[in-house]
Amino acid sequence: MLILIFLWVKAYKTFHHLGRPPPGWRVIGLRGRAIISVYDSSDSRNLTLFNGNGFSAELVGNTVVPLGEQVHVSIIAIPDNNYTQLSAMLIDSEGSVVCYGKISDDIKPGQISIAIPENITAGAYRLRVFAECINSIDTPHMVDYSSDNAEWTIVLYETSATLPSSLYTVGEEAFANCIIDCIQVPSTVENIESRAFADCNALQTIVFSNASLQIAEDAFYNSRSVSFVAPPGGDVEEYARDHNIPFFEK
Repeated sequence: MLILIFLWVKAYKTFHHLGRPPPGWRVIGLRGRAIISVYDSSDSRNLTLFNGNGFSAELVGNTVVPLGEQVHVSIIAIPDNNYTQLSAMLIDSEGSVVCYGKISDDIKPGQISIAIPENITAGAYRLRVFAECINSIDTPHMVDYSSDNAEWTIVLYETSATLPSSLYTVGEEAFANCIIDCIQVPSTVENIESRAFADCNALQTIVFSNASLQIAEDAFYNSRSVSFVAPPGGDVEEYARDHNIPFFEK
């Protein structure tokens, strides 16, 4: 199926890893399976998005990744459609494209590494990887197109604190109003008491070693950006579900 979207845009040419759009670009969202951006310049080109089928890939390793580190992806199959590069994008919880760029010129199955930028906000993102054809800058009236994509949810974190293994209880208001992005809770912790992580506007991720521990009803009061990462099937997952907290399997 051919989806034609006639927009005046300028194709990305200089990306060698994921990063923010270059100066002059204004991301306006997603259409189908690709980024749509507007470039304020008289140098314009036509973009066509093609729903090519047959692209597949697998995420290798952990889905909880520090900012500035790498995510590893195994490319399994690429449609034979004269693609010129492999591309990736990060999409935030509001559906906005945060980063987009070329990750490889090697258009064949195999493992590749994607550098995660350091200058984005910690939290949960969707990572999309796909094959793309970028036409020559000397032929501005030719079209660009992309394959279908592989997509995963990853959790990115920046500042991390690991609680000591000698700790059994996180006391009342122990981390209230903290400015930490990510906290690792060891397997020794059995209880999280009232308002232990209340009003933590910067807190994005709590990584639990155990699936089951007692968590006070208001332990995360007004910490609206927090997500849980833990083994599935325990008290932590149930608490997250009951309190509308995003949960990711460890």
